Amino acid sequence: MSIDQTIISILTNENSKKILLSLIESEKSANELSSTLNIPLSTTYRILSYLENEGLIKINKMVLSSEGHHLKIYRAKFNKIILTIDAENIKVHFMLDESEKLRDIWKKLSETI
Repeated sequence: MSIDQTIISILTNENSKKILLSLIESEKSANELSSTLNIPLSTTYRILSYLENEGLIKINKMVLSSEGHHLKIYRAKFNKIILTIDAENIKVHFMLDESEKLRDIWKKLSETI
């Protein structure tokens, strides 16, 4: 499936759309997403795994909960999606988060050194 089809699929699934939009707004744990969006935790983890595998979100950091559990904090890899629709196709354009752009530049520079 192309990234364009993947995005359309995500946006047509209500829970996937809510999670993705929430992670564009700010970083959150699975528990935070589940409770604030009223989505079962198992569904939240399944959707997070899918979004991460598709390269749309990332684990921004790991934190220790008050119970001593390690929690993954997720965030979107971009801050805007632009859909372009014409008579022939649908195109998806991502506006990357500025910090993500800098990370990509440093990664490319470090690979050439």
